[in-house]
Amino acid sequence: MTIREDFRHQAQVCAALGSPFVAQLMQLLADRLTPGDLVSDALFNWPGDRSASGASVPLRLAGGLHMLVLCDKDPGLKSIYPPIYQAMKRFGLLFKTHCRNIPSSC
Repeated sequence: MTIREDFRHQAQVCAALGSPFVAQLMQLLADRLTPGDLVSDALFNWPGDRSASGASVPLRLAGGLHMLVLCDKDPGLKSIYPPIYQAMKRFGLLFKTHCRNIPSSC
C-alpha cells in the first residue's frame, strides 16, 4: 500500500468505528500530503509497515496533531478540532491533581 492508501484505509476504519472527525482528517491527509517538508518526507519514506498491523503511522500522526491541540501549541489547529479537547485537558488536570490517589500507575 502507498502512504495515501494507508491514510484512506484508516479513514474508512475511523468512519466505521464512529469517529467522523478523525476519518475526515485521515482523508484530508491522504489527499493533500506531498513530500517536501520534514513530516511529509518522513511519512513518504517510512522504512517499514505503516499500516495498523505495523507502525500505525496514520494514527501516530493523528495522535501527534491531537497532542499539539491539547498542549495549546497551534491555535489554528486547535480552532478546527472538536470541543472534546477541553474534556481531555480537564481529565489531564484531574489526573495530575489526584495522582496520589490513583494506585502506583502514576
